[in-house]
Amino acid sequence: HTTFFVSDLNQFAENHIHLSSNFTKQINNTTYNVDVAFDDYLRYNNSDSKFESTDQKIFNFSPKASFKRLGIDVDLGFDLDLRDDFSPGFFPEFKVAKELVEDVLWIFGGLDHNQIKHTYKSLSEQNPYIHSFGINQSAEGDSSFLQQLKITDPQELYLGMRNLLAKDEVFEGRIAYAKVRNFAHFIHVSSEYYNRFNIAYLDLNQLHVHINYSRKINEIISFYSHADYFSWNVDVYHKPNIIVNFGAPINLRNKIKIVPSVSYIGERVVSDNNVSILPPQTHADLHFYYFYSKQLSASLELNNLTNSKEDLWLGYREVGFNGVFGINFSF
Repeated sequence: HTTFFVSDLNQFAENHIHLSSNFTKQINNTTYNVDVAFDDYLRYNNSDSKFESTDQKIFNFSPKASFKRLGIDVDLGFDLDLRDDFSPGFFPEFKVAKELVEDVLWIFGGLDHNQIKHTYKSLSEQNPYIHSFGINQSAEGDSSFLQQLKITDPQELYLGMRNLLAKDEVFEGRIAYAKVRNFAHFIHVSSEYYNRFNIAYLDLNQLHVHINYSRKINEIISFYSHADYFSWNVDVYHKPNIIVNFGAPINLRNKIKIVPSVSYIGERVVSDNNVSILPPQTHADLHFYYFYSKQLSASLELNNLTNSKEDLWLGYREVGFNGVFGINFSF
């Protein structure tokens, strides 16, 4: 299976060329899988910019073998990265999983590596107020600079379980400890033009606890909840350590769906100065969906019912109560 794509040609600012192939072969009850990928990130490729065009090339080779021994599912492999500055990265990976009670209780654990390749696009999707000099920025001035677009490399040791509590009731839990190189977060800066953020990187240790619970109450109502807790050994800016979401979707004969939901994010440290902190935030939303036919549907989304107007980012308040109405038609 081979994939090729080129993205962001319209701005000529941060083009991404990607080519990857996946090879799979089964031999004697063992499945062998090899992923080979090449990425070329062309940055500041804009003729109107005063910055020179730069790029970063990354070649990735990831073999893996999957087999079953003594009732235990085993995955073994590694990631090998070669970059254009000839700096290699080698990351071993393994996963073991065991079904303790048939169709009821599973446990799993292992060592994982989920590399994050940062780009202006990916980082601005997290924080739309980052500095973007060299892209299509008209206000450059003497203080113009380029953001550092590094690669985050976490090596994570984890343990988890999945338990079928009842026919339509599932609990999942996972705890992980990771050593992270180049963890990305956002530092607030004020320039002569406007209030923006810089991207900064830390080498740190991270503890992550994830809990997921879902239950189908009856043919009409179901319930879900997700919770994430993070703990770092250093201060991380504009990142909450607690995130909680839960909702109770209502399905009326697959014609009308009503989804009430509540979300919570914990407080966030934003500055070393006097240990500035953004307060926790709670949002309540109510979404309606009407499916007239396979071709025609309509939706109404009522967001932030509590009309909260706290800062999402330092100096940038969230939108208060708002609604979105839409009609979808497919030919």
